[in-house]
Amino acid sequence: MIKLEQKQRLKKQSESQGDTVDIVGYSGKRETLKQSVVAAIKQKRDQLLVKNTMNYIEPMKLPEIEMVDGSLYEGEWMKGQKWGKGRLVYKDGSIYDGEWKQNMAQGNGKLIHTDGDIYEGQWIDDRANGFGIYVHSNGATYKGLWKDDQQNGKGQEVWPDGSQYEGDYFEGKKHGYGKIQFYDGSVYQGQFEQNNIHGTGIYSWFNGKVYDGQWVQNKMNGKGTLKWPDGKKYVGEYQNDIKHGYGVYYWEDGRIYDGMWKDGQQHGEGIYVDNNGMKKKGIWEGGRRVKWV
Repeated sequence: MIKLEQKQRLKKQSESQGDTVDIVGYSGKRETLKQSVVAAIKQKRDQLLVKNTMNYIEPMKLPEIEMVDGSLYEGEWMKGQKWGKGRLVYKDGSIYDGEWKQNMAQGNGKLIHTDGDIYEGQWIDDRANGFGIYVHSNGATYKGLWKDDQQNGKGQEVWPDGSQYEGDYFEGKKHGYGKIQFYDGSVYQGQFEQNNIHGTGIYSWFNGKVYDGQWVQNKMNGKGTLKWPDGKKYVGEYQNDIKHGYGVYYWEDGRIYDGMWKDGQQHGEGIYVDNNGMKKKGIWEGGRRVKWV
């Protein structure tokens, strides 16, 4: 059985613990209230500072201002807008440091993306416009002209494996005339369309083989000349990277086949010239002569 004095002692302990909880709760609320007041005061101060620049005719530097979207800007203002030089830290952590006009990146500036990619160059109306350098986090780089955030005009691209392209770009893609050197030493110089080898151009393989002619979607297609390092040569038509149509094949020992091809093989009527200059007309099927005519 609990005595009276024990009850009183327990009551006091309970009251004491209750008071402690209340004090902690009140303290937390007071701190939250304090933070809210400080934030409100800072927001009001920021608004007044920006408002005071409405009549400025020259950019004026202000302390760090928190924007409505949560981004932080420190730099120059004019007419109530970001104007001049300044640094903006976006809410996602990316950073733009450079020139501004009417709240937009304008002039020269550097943008650091959260993934480590960096663009440094010219800006117009918040977009990459003019000359600029883009460095990817993996080491790939582009140096050249831009239009509305896309590679456009003359430029040079270099990849980590050593491959590189120099030439024309249009709306972010290789388009026009250019030269690409692959990591294995192969080189293509000619026309591009929408990032593809397309049109006329010369492809030199690392092993010495060279094709000069027409291309469609990265494949030899149309008329062209293919030379092998051992002296063989084919002059004629191609379809999807293989001899197809009319063409002349020259062996390194002087022999010649002049005639029709299908799927990479002599097929149809043709003329065979031996290495002594003697000519014979015949019919071929699937790469094999079936008869002389």
